[in-house]
Amino acid sequence: MKFSSNHINPLNYIIGLISLMLSLLLFSCEPVKDEKGKKEKPGNGRVMHSINGYNLENPLLINLPLSLSEVSGIAFYDKDTSLFAINDEFGFLHKVRLNQPDSSGMWKFGPPGDYEDVVLVDSTFYVLVSDGSILTIRFASYDSLSVTKSQIPETYKGEYEILYYDSSDKNLYLICKDCESDKKSALTAIKFDPANKVYAEGFMIDVKSIAGMVGKKKMKFKPSAAALHPKTGELFIVSAINKMIVVAERSGTPLKAYEVNEQHYKQPEGISFSKEGDLFISNESADIGTGNVLFYSYNAKP
Repeated sequence: MKFSSNHINPLNYIIGLISLMLSLLLFSCEPVKDEKGKKEKPGNGRVMHSINGYNLENPLLINLPLSLSEVSGIAFYDKDTSLFAINDEFGFLHKVRLNQPDSSGMWKFGPPGDYEDVVLVDSTFYVLVSDGSILTIRFASYDSLSVTKSQIPETYKGEYEILYYDSSDKNLYLICKDCESDKKSALTAIKFDPANKVYAEGFMIDVKSIAGMVGKKKMKFKPSAAALHPKTGELFIVSAINKMIVVAERSGTPLKAYEVNEQHYKQPEGISFSKEGDLFISNESADIGTGNVLFYSYNAKP
C-alpha cells in the first residue's frame, strides 16, 4: 500500500470521485419528516436541515460491512476515495472503498479493547483508546503493521471518544467526554504532540454556551466525534447522546449548535472530511441493521 503523494494521479482521483458520487446516489434517503409525516421546516423547531454549506435534509447513505456494525471512528482517504475505520471492540483497521462498499481490507493492530477514534496523518494512523492513550500505527508492509502506545498521564485520565488533527500546530487533540476535573459547564480538550509523544493542556469548551444555543439553561454535553473543516478551519463536534452537531472556532469557542433528526443520526460516532470539504458521519448499528456512513457534499457560499 503506497501513501506517498508522489504516486497520486490527478486524473485517477477525479475519476474516483465521480465514481463515488454516482455510487452514493444509489443510497439517497427520504427528506426528514415529523411524527405526522410532514416535512419539517428548518428554524421552526430544534431540528435543523442546513449547516455551513451542507444540506442535512438529504444525506446519501452508505451501508458498511457487518464487521463495522460498531464503527467508532473514520478517516477519509482522498487518494482513492476510501474510508479507513475502526470497530469499537476489536483491534482491526478496516479500509472500505466507498464506490464498492462490500469490498473491504482489514489489518489487525491490537487485541480486543475499547477503541474510540482513528486519525490518518500522511502515512501514519493514530487510534484513540477510551482512557486517552494513543496508538501510533504504520504499515511496515502491505500485510504488517508496527504499533507503539503512548500512555496518557494520570493528570488527564478520563473517558475519551474524540481524536482529531490540527495541521496548524501539528498536534492531535482529545476532547474529554467524562473527566472528573471538568465541571458541568465545561469540557476539557487535551493536545498530544505526535512527534515527541507528549500530552499537554489544550483548551476548554463552554457547555453552558452550547445549551443556550438550543434554548436550554443547562445540559450534559457528551461529544463522540470531531474534526476540523479543511476549508473554514471550524471545528465540527458531534454528540451521539445529545443528537447534536456543534460548530466551534479552532480554539473551542462554540459558534452554532444544531439538534439533528434521529432518523439519520441513530448513533453517530465518527466524522471526517475530504480535502474539498465533503462531510462523512458514521453511525453504529445501534442494534438495528448495520453501521453506516452519511455523506454530505460541500457547497461553499460565494
